[in-house]
Amino acid sequence: MSFPDTSAERRALERFWVMKASFTGRPYYTFTLSRRFHEWPEAGDKEFVRRVFEESHELDLVPDRPLPIRVGRGGRRADLHSFLATMELAGQRLLELLMAFSAGSIRPHPVVVYDRKDREGLDIELWWLRIAPRGGPADRTRGLFLLQQAGWWHRDLELRDGHGLYFDVDPWDGSDVFVLPNYGVPIVTERVASAIRTAGLKNVILTPVLDYGRGTRDYAVAAMKRRLEREGRLPEAPAASPGGARR
Repeated sequence: MSFPDTSAERRALERFWVMKASFTGRPYYTFTLSRRFHEWPEAGDKEFVRRVFEESHELDLVPDRPLPIRVGRGGRRADLHSFLATMELAGQRLLELLMAFSAGSIRPHPVVVYDRKDREGLDIELWWLRIAPRGGPADRTRGLFLLQQAGWWHRDLELRDGHGLYFDVDPWDGSDVFVLPNYGVPIVTERVASAIRTAGLKNVILTPVLDYGRGTRDYAVAAMKRRLEREGRLPEAPAASPGGARR
C-alpha cells in the first residue's frame, strides 16, 4: 500500500539528491569483480563477502590491499563509475570534492583495475566509496519500491507514484554524503550537488530523491503495456469527457 506524501515531507526530502553513475556506463568504463578477489584470505567467509557488498563502511579492510576489479565494457574514464548494483567507484577529482564535505562518512579504499581478460593491470586510479549510513531507513512500501510488489499493474498500470526514494529524515545527523541503512545508493545534500555541478565532473548523475527511479518505472510500465497488449489484456483508455474538459 502506498501513502501520499505530505508537503512537509516533500520539503524535508527536497534538499537531497541521489548521486549515481550511468547504469549502462556508455561510453565510460563499467567494471566487475576480478577473480583475484577470491585470493583474499577472507573471501571464503560468506558473511565477510556479504558485508563487503552491503555493509562495507563498517569493515576494517587492509589499507594496502586494493580491491581488485576488471573492465566490463566501455572505454573512457569518468569521475564516477558504476560497479555492481550498490557500489560506486570515484576518480581522484570527485573523491577530493566529497571528502571535503564528508566529515568522516566516507572511508575510501584503493582499487586496482585489470583489463577485460583479467590479466594485466591498467593505469586507472579509482577509489571504492565506502559510505556510512547516516539517515533513516528507506520506506520500502512507497515510491520506487512499488515495482517490487507482485501484480502492481492491477493497482495502477501507469504506476504514477512508483518513483521517489522516501526515507525518515529525523535520524539524519546532518552529513552531506551518506547512504540509508537498508538501501545503499549514495545521497548528497544540495550544497554537495551544487559543488559537483560547478566542478563539471563526468558521468556523475544527480537526481532529486523524489524523482529517483522514474526512468525505471517508465521502462517497466511500457514493457508491461506491451505484454498486456500481446496477450489481449490491455485495458482501454478512458473515454475523454465531453468538450475535452479535464477532470
